Amino acid sequence: MFINLSKLPIKTTFMNEDRKVQNISENISEKELDELFEDAVRRANMMPTQTADNMLRAYAYYKQATMGDCKESYNPNMNIVAVFKQNAWRSLNGMDKNEAKRRYIEFINWLEKEGEK
Repeated sequence: MFINLSKLPIKTTFMNEDRKVQNISENISEKELDELFEDAVRRANMMPTQTADNMLRAYAYYKQATMGDCKESYNPNMNIVAVFKQNAWRSLNGMDKNEAKRRYIEFINWLEKEGEK
């Protein structure tokens, strides 16, 4: 089953403690976006283990943000985890790196606040 993560409902917003929507402005500088992204990566690496779906989504956004489109070919000797990871990343092909950074930041923020309760 191939799930296109770019079609999932999370856009460039996330909820704060007051349940008001905050936007990650598309007008922030690339440097500011990179700093927010690096901070989100640091925070994600300190989080407890997440569900497989959440880990795949974060992985796909991270790979798209840092590497761009997945150009790796399928290898028949890949284990199932590698296939799922590659499928998740490939589903974001065509997404701009900065949009992937925004979605990654937003997703990590959501996991920290809402996560798997």
